Formats: sequence, C-alpha cells, structure tokens
Amino acid sequence: ARWLEANSEPDDVVATNVHCRLKRTVPHCDARAFWVSALTQRRALLESWAYTASAHERHGVGGRAYSQQPFENPKLLALNEAAFRAPTTQNLAALESRGVRWLFADTEAGPVSPELSQRAELVHESGPVKIFRLR
Repeated sequence: ARWLEANSEPDDVVATNVHCRLKRTVPHCDARAFWVSALTQRRALLESWAYTASAHERHGVGGRAYSQQPFENPKLLALNEAAFRAPTTQNLAALESRGVRWLFADTEAGPVSPELSQRAELVHESGPVKIFRLR
C-alpha cells in the first residue's frame, strides 16, 4: 500500500478486491475494511461499505448488523470483482471510465486471475498483494 502512495498521484482512484475485515470477501462478511484507502491515501472506487448511510439504515434487516449488510449497488460490486477474477478489456475499461487508474489485488481477499497481468501492467508485488496500473 505504501508503494502505491509513493508512486501515484493524490487524486488517483484505486479499485481493490479487499472489502471485509477478515479479508476474504464472502456474503455478509464484516464489510469494514478500509486499510487500502487509509494506507495508500487514495480514494477507492469500492472498498468497504459498512460505514455508508445505506448500510446503517438497513441495520437489523435479515437479522444482520449494519456491517454485514450487502452492498447497495450489486452491479458495481460485480463489475469490481470481475476485474480481479475474470478481467476483460470491457470490464477494465468500465473501471477506467469511473476514474480508476490502479488495481490493488490481494490474493487473501479473493481470487486474482493470472489474466490480469496480461490486461494491466503489474507494477509492484509484495506477499499476497499485486498492484496493477491500467493501460
């Protein structure tokens, strides 16, 4: 994360597959992970959503706390996740059209397709983290 802070512009936007406190993104996980944006000092297209007004309004729905409510925009979540799991020219272009310049992939949060290295430039790797720049 610190590498990205040092090698990107303050207004750059990052897409990440990290959404949950225990890293692995599963249905109804505790969606309060915000360390990618905190450590990179960059805005994330979609990181965690538990602190949103929508999640707090849905507290108790389905017997779940606000932190375990699903994301309010399932299409955006699906697009974001597809960029990491099954990247295509189209889904990466859709992220880019939303201002995304960087992808912060953590293999402990979910699958990261080897295809991503063919569609975006791998610029840094450290342990389970790979950082890509959109071309």
